[in-house]
Amino acid sequence: MVVDFLDIGQGDATLIRAGGRKILIDGGDDWRLLDKELRTRGVNRLDLLVLSHPHADHLGALDELVSEMPVGLLIESGFPHRTRAYARFAEAIRAHKVRLARPRGGETFMVGPLRLDVLWPPRSFLRDTDADINNNSLVVKVSYKELEVLLPGDIQEAAIERLVGGGGDLRADILKVSHQGAANGTTTAFLRQVRPRYAIISVGEGNPYGHPHPSALARLGRNVPVVARTDIDGDVSFRSDGRRIDFVR
Repeated sequence: MVVDFLDIGQGDATLIRAGGRKILIDGGDDWRLLDKELRTRGVNRLDLLVLSHPHADHLGALDELVSEMPVGLLIESGFPHRTRAYARFAEAIRAHKVRLARPRGGETFMVGPLRLDVLWPPRSFLRDTDADINNNSLVVKVSYKELEVLLPGDIQEAAIERLVGGGGDLRADILKVSHQGAANGTTTAFLRQVRPRYAIISVGEGNPYGHPHPSALARLGRNVPVVARTDIDGDVSFRSDGRRIDFVR
């Protein structure tokens, strides 16, 4: 299994490969950067594309992606979002007849040797939170043998609290930090349940949002042995036989 947290600027793009199968979770906002990263790795087809939520820094490059390469299945939360970027994406999906599913917590997808468990959102979306689109992100855990990778989109405290109190298994070896390391993108209780060995912040260098926030970095530093970030480290990669993890930064 190979897990690449791609340096695509401000936003998320995570590529997971095993047994010849390929999953991409989000794609950032710059198709040229994403295309270069994928082609460098010889990726010209995706078995599964995951859109965690329809903000441009996760979605913006995906209309061109589905126009340029075959996608076996797309999953998204389906939370409504009326923007030009999402309209372009929806039109590309229709034009290229991409198979689409909108799963909820508790559903599972098998992609060759990779298992993808959807942990969130619930059957009924959260409403009237500080950021409903973020709090209804798809939260997925990708497993390969004994290795687990947790990718929580951009969930914030409202969703995090529900997940922590929900009794589900959040444990993972590798955590993609929510919301580019914003102050509201993680909590101590969440980190204590996940218990990651590695945490990765996908974030743009010199971004105008102040990400990652000092409070988030301090929280991660107290609870996670290794923290990496794409604005400093560039692409962050892991290779594993399903038990041992080799970390490349």
